[in-house]
Amino acid sequence: MRYSLVCALVISSICVAEEPISHQEEIERYTEQIKSNQTAAAPFMDRAFVYLQLGESKKAIVDFTFAILNDKNARVAYSGRAIAYSMDGKHQEAIKDFTSAIGFGKDITPSYIRRANEYAILKDYPKAIADYTEAIKRDPKNYQARLLRGDAYMNVGATREAIADYTETLRQKRDLAEAYFKRAVAHGRLANTSEALSDYTNGSKYDASAKILTHLLRANVSLKTNDYAKAIDDYNQAYAIEPNNSLVLFLRASAYQRQGNTQEAFDDYSRAIEADPFHSAAYRSRGVMRSDRGERERAIEDFSQAIKFDSKLTNVYLLRAKEYAAANDKQKAFADYSLAIGADPNAAAAYAGRGQIHAANRNFSGAIADFTRAIALNPRDYVSCYERGSAYLKSGNQIKAIADFTRAIRLNSNFVPAFADRGAAYLKNGEARNAIADFTIALRFDETLTEAYGGRGFAYNRVGDYKNAVEDFTKAIQKEPRRADFYYGHGAANNGLKRYKIAIADFNQAIKLNPKYAEAFSARGVSNGELGDYGKAFSDFAQAIKINPSLAETYGARGAIYLKQNKRSAALADFNQAIKLNPKYAEAYASRAELQLNSNLARAIADLSQAVKLDPNNHQLYMKRAAAYNKQRAYEKAIDDLNKASALDKNNAAIYIELGKTNLLIKHRRDAERDAKIACELGECGLLRQLEKR
Repeated sequence: MRYSLVCALVISSICVAEEPISHQEEIERYTEQIKSNQTAAAPFMDRAFVYLQLGESKKAIVDFTFAILNDKNARVAYSGRAIAYSMDGKHQEAIKDFTSAIGFGKDITPSYIRRANEYAILKDYPKAIADYTEAIKRDPKNYQARLLRGDAYMNVGATREAIADYTETLRQKRDLAEAYFKRAVAHGRLANTSEALSDYTNGSKYDASAKILTHLLRANVSLKTNDYAKAIDDYNQAYAIEPNNSLVLFLRASAYQRQGNTQEAFDDYSRAIEADPFHSAAYRSRGVMRSDRGERERAIEDFSQAIKFDSKLTNVYLLRAKEYAAANDKQKAFADYSLAIGADPNAAAAYAGRGQIHAANRNFSGAIADFTRAIALNPRDYVSCYERGSAYLKSGNQIKAIADFTRAIRLNSNFVPAFADRGAAYLKNGEARNAIADFTIALRFDETLTEAYGGRGFAYNRVGDYKNAVEDFTKAIQKEPRRADFYYGHGAANNGLKRYKIAIADFNQAIKLNPKYAEAFSARGVSNGELGDYGKAFSDFAQAIKINPSLAETYGARGAIYLKQNKRSAALADFNQAIKLNPKYAEAYASRAELQLNSNLARAIADLSQAVKLDPNNHQLYMKRAAAYNKQRAYEKAIDDLNKASALDKNNAAIYIELGKTNLLIKHRRDAERDAKIACELGECGLLRQLEKR
């Protein structure tokens, strides 16, 4: 004996038991009735319900529609068609039909519940809650409506309201295991650990098949308090109930891993895969463990299996990409980062990783674009800020590089690479003192940073602090004795200290390590010139020009030798060529100014002003222009320049001596005495003695 689905929907007292017959027989019977009377609603409706039982929702929809056309008051047909629409995934149409059924105003509580279910499927939880509430209002003892409203409350974060509904459900139906488990989850969300454990335990009393779930959920509560032993004990009990349950094995593996028992974790991940060869999460986790063990190829195999069974696992693409990158397989790494972005366009880590591949391939514009996207998605990503800064630096944009390194430092003030590379950017941008400060901070964090010693050495050379430059290059050479540029920097510092023979030895070593090192030939030419060996000097300059005819510094240095030889036309030609090759070459303007001091003072001052503009942190340039202003009798301008020079180099006695002499020229004896005293404190007392004799 059975009751038709119509009776179940109508809940009518006139429904009677029917003799069991096959679905096909029923369909044939109702089809005959329809043929006899195509305007009757009942046979269409009856056949529709049979189709529903068979899961043939589309046929059911057609029959329910004919029933409604034949009888617009067929409330049950609207409800039936709504169910069919829902089965067919057409939830909006289902909602419309349930609304029509509700409009009849009779036996409508089930329609409110079913319409609420449709809203819940569409994640319109406020409307679902409203319908469940109406159903409860009409039937306060309907515990299913309360249970479902509790679920909807959970989905909108109204946890306490959900607990209240689950509690009332259990008051009406004490043996409903599902309500215990759901309330346990809600208690867990509020960190009510003891209540959650109690509900898990009570739920298992009423549902023997749920005992394994109870152990799993209870273990989850234990994990939240880092009680790994207790969690593993629950997983063991679940394993005893069902040894081949891949979920149990996977979760126990995770607990072992968090506890630090890596071998047990690895074995359980492997068992989970044996129990379920399609367990993508187990492949992913085992892949991570293999990566940690240095088993790169096998890690890639596991990540590939995980992706095979779930192509939307963005994090697995990232993990595999990192393995490929570590193996220097840039092409595959790039492909995986791109696939990760395809799976999740908001995956910041994928853009960051792909940006690194772009940078490694020297595609700096592509790198900058990807790092920019990564930063937009995760503004706290200091590594991407740093990486973008590096890309800007390598592409020649020091200003933007400095801005990005600064942003990285603000986000993480202990991030050493940002200080070191900002120092390099400052140096390249002509801000030597800022570079020194950053390299010093980087070395304070990490004394092994060879590049920071080298970079600071070059910065010291720029500001004329040759003694410290020698010390830094000496340390850099000790760490990396085959770096030609370090020997070159060491030689440049010795040139500054007028230790020309030592400098030549440095440049010889730089050239030995790099026979095409034009800058080293040029600098050695300066050393030979200072020693009066002009033949060797000009030979070195010629070799430098042969290697790199566009190196402005070579022409500037050769011009200086010509000037010493009083070959003024040749000197001027070289200075002009140096400026032509590098319009930002401040020293060339200064050298050309020296050439013109006695012949065209105004032009000399103009050149010195351009040099100062290009290198505003070079105290020597201010001193040279001050000398020119004194020659022009523009004493106030000279004093202004000397004050700027002293601000840049407070421990340079020569600056204060020149200040004192200039103040004497304009009869500012008191200021001159002050300057002379400062110079004496710095070790040069000649001017002070002269003033004391007057």
